Amino acid sequence: MQHTSQDAQFDFLSNYINSLFDEIGLGNLSEAQKNVYIPRFTALLEERIGLQMLPLLTPDQLTQFGEMLEHSETVDEKNWSEFWHGSIQDFDQKIAEILKEFAQSAQALADK
Repeated sequence: MQHTSQDAQFDFLSNYINSLFDEIGLGNLSEAQKNVYIPRFTALLEERIGLQMLPLLTPDQLTQFGEMLEHSETVDEKNWSEFWHGSIQDFDQKIAEILKEFAQSAQALADK
C-alpha cells in the first residue's frame, strides 16, 4: 500500500493528538479508546485547520489546492509544504496558533 501525503499529514496530526492526550491527562486511555478518539480528534483538528487556512487562499490558490487534492497520489509532503508556505504568509506561525487553540479547547474538555 502506497503511503500518500494525506497519510503523512494524518500521521503527524495523529501523533500530535496522541501527545496532546498525554499532556491533558488522557494518556491512560486503553488502546481501544485511543483507536476511537484519536481519529475523531484528528478529524476535528484537520477541519479547524481547513476552516482557518482555506479562506486565506486566493482563487488561483484554491484552484491549485483542488488540483493537488485530485492528484494526491502524486503529491508528496514536500509539495504540500511548498504549496502552503508559498500561499500563506507566516504559515508555520498560523499553524502553531491553531494547534495551541486546539490544545486549549481539548484541555477545557478534559477538565470538565
